[in-house]
Amino acid sequence: MMAMGLMTEELMRCVRKIPKSCGGDDKYNNLIIVHKEMERLIKSQDNKEIKRILNKYKLESNQRRKVNTIRKNAGLEEIDVKALDKEL
Repeated sequence: MMAMGLMTEELMRCVRKIPKSCGGDDKYNNLIIVHKEMERLIKSQDNKEIKRILNKYKLESNQRRKVNTIRKNAGLEEIDVKALDKEL
């Protein structure tokens, strides 16, 4: 379970569910506030960084699905936890 407590402004990031480059916009329904580490997880293509964040925050399956949905919308590969464990 991801337990981070209250997020301060320094820790918050506003992320587009669908990036502008993929047809998204800045309308409210396309924006989500996330912890800065989740922004890194959403955008990272570095398996070591992905693994570090996953190990630190222990996301539940529904949280991983949300991250993967945003990654997919951005044209990034979904995170496969089982494959990642074998790789690293």
